[in-house]
Amino acid sequence: MSARSLSRCALVCFLSTVFLLGGCQALQTGSHSTGTTASSEQQHPSAKVLEKKQEAPKCDPRVITRTEVVYKPVEIGNKLVIGAIEQATFENLGLSMEARIDTGATTSSLGATDIRLFERDGRQWVSFRLNGEQKDKDSLVVERQVVRNVMIKRHGKESQQRPVVRLKVRIGKIEQMAEFTLTDRSQFEFPVLVGRNILTDMAIVDVSHEYLVSKKKIADGKQP
Repeated sequence: MSARSLSRCALVCFLSTVFLLGGCQALQTGSHSTGTTASSEQQHPSAKVLEKKQEAPKCDPRVITRTEVVYKPVEIGNKLVIGAIEQATFENLGLSMEARIDTGATTSSLGATDIRLFERDGRQWVSFRLNGEQKDKDSLVVERQVVRNVMIKRHGKESQQRPVVRLKVRIGKIEQMAEFTLTDRSQFEFPVLVGRNILTDMAIVDVSHEYLVSKKKIADGKQP
């Protein structure tokens, strides 16, 4: 073999070795980069979840939301629709009390104690304290002329004579002078009973609702 042939063979062997070494390095670099990308892709979703958890708003347990339903007064045929319980305001007495609306009662009733009949200018009068008023020297004592006396029949008890007085009362926009029998209603839930003598031709009672034309009175120190 000639010297030229030997030189050519040596050059071919050198170039083949260089190409082989370069290919191996490229393969190793590719595998390392692929592994890094895969690991970064595996970590990325968890990072997003952590981000979302940190951004979630926290509820404050001290915040309480109340919803109040407000009814607008309604009239049907010029008659005011009222609830089974309303506020009755006696402006001449400066008082507002809860009243049970009772279409079965002929005459309205007002809770009173210390009922005393007396005569003034030849006419019969009555003095009384309203149920719920404190019995001291500063409590309200009401005096009114007696319109008439009614005999009330009671189940299992003797009939009772009760004086009837006239008082100005307002329920919603209904305002009139009306008759009230005086009796001790301390054992009843409501100090005022509104009967047909006030309701006739003036109101329609919706027994499924309360306080349709007035607001419920909240006791001092209590929340609604």
